[in-house]
Amino acid sequence: MQVLDAMGIRERKQHKNRGLLFPGVDPARLSVYFIRACRSAGGEDFSFHDLRHCYASHLRMRGADLHDLKELLGHSGLRMTIRYAHLSQTHLSAAAAQLDGALTLPPPADNTGAV
Repeated sequence: MQVLDAMGIRERKQHKNRGLLFPGVDPARLSVYFIRACRSAGGEDFSFHDLRHCYASHLRMRGADLHDLKELLGHSGLRMTIRYAHLSQTHLSAAAAQLDGALTLPPPADNTGAV
C-alpha cells in the first residue's frame, strides 16, 4: 500500500473527485481486516473510522487551529470538527495547570524585624 498524501486526498475531495481512497480494495473487507488486526493487538471496539478521530485529536493537541482542522477534515462547519477533536485528560490537565501560581498571594511580609 502506498503512503497516503493527505493534501492530495483533501484536494480530490474538494473537487468532488471522490474516487476510492484505496483503489482495488473492498471497503468492507478493509474494515474487517482492520478490526481483526486491532483485536489481535489487544484492542477492542476500534474501527477504521476511529482513525479519523485520532487524526483530528492529535492535530488539535499539537496546536492545530480548529478552522484549519475543519478544512483538512472537509467539514462544512466547526460543530462537527469539535466533535472529532477530542482532548485527552492529560492535555486538559496541562492546560489547567498553566494557571498554577497565577492567582496566589505573595507570602506575608516579615514584620518581626529579624535579620
